[in-house]
Amino acid sequence: MKANNKRNILATLVGALLCAASLGANAHPFPVDPPDATIPFDAGLACHFPLTLEQWDNKTHTREFTDTHGNMHSVSTGKGHDFRLTNNTNGKSTTQKSQGFEQHIVTYPNGSQKYTTNGALLLIMFPTDIPAGPSTTYYNGHTELFIAADGVGTLEPTHAHARDICAELS
Repeated sequence: MKANNKRNILATLVGALLCAASLGANAHPFPVDPPDATIPFDAGLACHFPLTLEQWDNKTHTREFTDTHGNMHSVSTGKGHDFRLTNNTNGKSTTQKSQGFEQHIVTYPNGSQKYTTNGALLLIMFPTDIPAGPSTTYYNGHTELFIAADGVGTLEPTHAHARDICAELS
């Protein structure tokens, strides 16, 4: 799958990939059911090695409205998704049970978006993003991400604890 297509999928999933607590340290058994979504990433997109993201649905509530300037707002709260990340080269993986989150997404008429997240967030940055990836980072705190109409993501300075998943799974 091309990076731009994956960027669009990730823009949709960013809110869904929210969780709290530290990765790995609180590993837990996942349901025996297959994941609700599986997204493979080639080496060089999410990490320097091929990475697979699996997620299991949880409960979220989303409210949408359009403001007087024509901007679409989406406010999501809830439990997010449980997920597992696997290094497809060495087989190492980490899991995370979802916890509460709040995310506000503003979609502007030109197609760009701004994501403001309070709580935990799993964020994948591609080589075309700012800062340039490949990187997969778990944030817990306040994050802001701007995605331009061309799909390039720019992470604003965060007020969050950051954990480097690529380093953890290397």
